[in-house]
Amino acid sequence: MKIRNRYIIAVILAALCGIIQTASLVKVINTSLVFPYVRTPVYNEEYCSFTPEDTYSYDGRLIAHQEVEKGLGISSLERRIIVEIKDSETGEVIGSFSPARAWDFWGMCWENDSYNIWIQSGDTGCHCWKYEDGEWERDWSCPERPDYIISKYDKHGKD
Repeated sequence: MKIRNRYIIAVILAALCGIIQTASLVKVINTSLVFPYVRTPVYNEEYCSFTPEDTYSYDGRLIAHQEVEKGLGISSLERRIIVEIKDSETGEVIGSFSPARAWDFWGMCWENDSYNIWIQSGDTGCHCWKYEDGEWERDWSCPERPDYIISKYDKHGKD
């Protein structure tokens, strides 16, 4: 009886170790699939007004944070950027949106006098995510970008 109990305990412990190793492996795989340029702070004059780093609203009340979508089964070319808007004091997420594929994302920029956010994407250019009624929605009316928001493409004309 003692040998059988030891055998059962050994099997249970082996299964538990296997579960822990599998969970760790999934985490490593998901982490390695994230594009390193998004998480690594890099100063680059090419970003101009835009940044891939956390950035505060004009009044410091909100902070925009971006990260790359995670998950197994998502192609690296199809991963999207998730922009979370957080209260800068509490860190509470008060809004989020997915503006671009991670592969094409160049950065984000707040307007100087509102909570509107401009996103710069390598494949679609610059677009405004307008703040209305407590939410951020893409402004499909193609508003004129304020002159103080400079795109990396501006040296070739506004996009």
